[in-house]
Amino acid sequence: MACQQYIALAGSVGSNRKSISDLRFYCAALHFPEGPLCLSKQIFLTGPSFPVTIKTYMSVCKQFRSSRAIRKTKEEAALTRESVLQAALRVFSRQGYAASTLEDIAREAGVTRGAIYWHFQGKAELYQTLLAQGSQKPLQLLDEVSSAALSPTEMLRRLFIRLLEDIEEDETFQAITELTLFKSEPGIVDAQGEGLAQKYQGTQAFAQQLAQILHRGIDAGELRADLDIQVTSLAFTALLNGVLLVWLQSAKTFSLKLFAPSLADTYLQGILASS
Repeated sequence: MACQQYIALAGSVGSNRKSISDLRFYCAALHFPEGPLCLSKQIFLTGPSFPVTIKTYMSVCKQFRSSRAIRKTKEEAALTRESVLQAALRVFSRQGYAASTLEDIAREAGVTRGAIYWHFQGKAELYQTLLAQGSQKPLQLLDEVSSAALSPTEMLRRLFIRLLEDIEEDETFQAITELTLFKSEPGIVDAQGEGLAQKYQGTQAFAQQLAQILHRGIDAGELRADLDIQVTSLAFTALLNGVLLVWLQSAKTFSLKLFAPSLADTYLQGILASS
């Protein structure tokens, strides 16, 4: 059954013209010439419960889509999803979350709103996903440093330097970091009502692993035995974020990579055991 034929049938069953209009939009925007076949499996097509909501339409189509209905490969879908995320990051960075719309993001990505809804439930989930990605990069660097044959002191120094280097070199990491530190929206809630709690999960995991390195440093006699681990871990993050704040507010007029070694040494001088 063609899309327009399906809409005509829907019109004879339901009276909510707005839902029918929305259905037409999504059927076309998602390139689903066979999309109505998904819905044909639902008994509400012949009952008074129609018109369906967009959320139901999307859910049902995802559940029953056939190989014939899907014209993009998984690889292409992944590229589209990443393209939408990158577009959202650029829009959020320019306009902030509150002033950004899905239309802005769709225009930036060169896709339809329907294509965005295929991958994400809405603007809040896009925002959440970006923040979650940003919290993972420090953990990846920490794992990389921890796996090297380094002493605890060398790990701390290498980690601090690598974080600053990557922020300056990796534009995506840089933009997500700026979004996380200075443009977050604490009032946003995701579809499950969990808010931005996941944003802090990566931060907490990073702090826990950093604390383990500090403990090993004390046990090895490299770091002062009287250190407060929580304070020392917080000082590491505070120095890092403070440098980033100055760098961003100065319009990046100095090189993080150039100053990173000296900044790392300054931090270590305060916590090294006396020789």
